Amino acid sequence: QVALPMLIKSARQETKKNYKRTKGEVSSYIEDLSRLEVEMNEIETQLQSLQTAQEDIYKIETSNDQCVTLLVDQKDKSKVADTSYFKFFSVERLHNWVVTSSGDSSISVAFRGVSAETSIQLSFEIGEKSSVTVKAKFGRLSSAASSLISMSGPTTAQSRYHPAVSSFLTSKMNLLCKDIKRGSSSLSPTEISSTIHFTELRVARIEEAAKEINAVLGQCRNSYLQPSAKLKDCFDFTAFLIPRTKGPPESEGGRLNVTLTIPDCYPLVPIGISLKSTVKSCDVDGMVRSLRQEVKPGFGAITRAIHRLKEMI
Repeated sequence: QVALPMLIKSARQETKKNYKRTKGEVSSYIEDLSRLEVEMNEIETQLQSLQTAQEDIYKIETSNDQCVTLLVDQKDKSKVADTSYFKFFSVERLHNWVVTSSGDSSISVAFRGVSAETSIQLSFEIGEKSSVTVKAKFGRLSSAASSLISMSGPTTAQSRYHPAVSSFLTSKMNLLCKDIKRGSSSLSPTEISSTIHFTELRVARIEEAAKEINAVLGQCRNSYLQPSAKLKDCFDFTAFLIPRTKGPPESEGGRLNVTLTIPDCYPLVPIGISLKSTVKSCDVDGMVRSLRQEVKPGFGAITRAIHRLKEMI
């Protein structure tokens, strides 16, 4: 009986010690847990920062890849942009032409002349270093080009000229194509538009000359047109004029041989005038001097010369 209370007291003291020890350990664990929670929060914050940094790095890498791609394609894209601009610049305000084909670095345009001979097609190819190659072809347009021209607006029937005038047109248009090719050796894309305008003006000049020659051939019964035997790229219009009124006995049955030399640059330069008469008393030299003074360069010079000669005789 005496030992039992002592055992109970000893057990209580031991239990109390264990409780205090356990309480101390719990407090220590709580502190450790709090510290671990703080460290965990710091680690999570660092992890989030690393994830953000990783995302930024990925964005930078993607941007770098895009920059590299853009740099690689810059030359081709610049070329495409330049050629597109040059093509637009070339065809704007050209109401008498139609675009028959267009590519990344090429464009073809067609012009419908008043006759089949004066219709012309130009093809421009833009190569490396913005060099331009031009091909010119005249004559009857293809059905596809004619269809495009018909769609662009109303058209009139093309004229048919005297066979000699048709030969004149063929010669002049062939010379024009050679001049275009010769002038394209140093052509730049910005000059495509001026080349097209130059071609149209040259064709218009050729057509006006052909109309005049065709009309004069119809007015002069004994006349013909042929290439000049003396001057390159020139044509000689020859007519035989007979006086309408009676003159001296020796002039009856007389005839005036008229040769008008049409230069390639007609009507920008004077025409050549040569007269021969079967009548010795006819002052052909005086007539030539008078014609050279009166017939100035310009459209209608051939017509004016013929009319003036008819008045003289």
